[in-house]
Amino acid sequence: MIVRLRVFGVISTRLGGAKADVELPEGAVLRDLLDAIDARWGATLAPDFWEPGTKRFKGSVLLVSEGMDLMDESSPLADEQQVMVLMPVSGG
Repeated sequence: MIVRLRVFGVISTRLGGAKADVELPEGAVLRDLLDAIDARWGATLAPDFWEPGTKRFKGSVLLVSEGMDLMDESSPLADEQQVMVLMPVSGG
């Protein structure tokens, strides 16, 4: 199955673009996606945005799909599902 990452902000430069397709096994969950991100981009994202030990994004980086934050690593993913990687914007 394919999960479609849509990446916004400075993180997109680390991933080589704003869009990336990630191939995962059927029945994959969020943890599988995080493992795939670590294998493909972990070294590029660390140390600013990625925690290699836990294989998770650092701090306020959000994973959002279908209007909801993906936080539970056992959340099931679907073929062709779009997952957005977002960094909150701040300023004044």
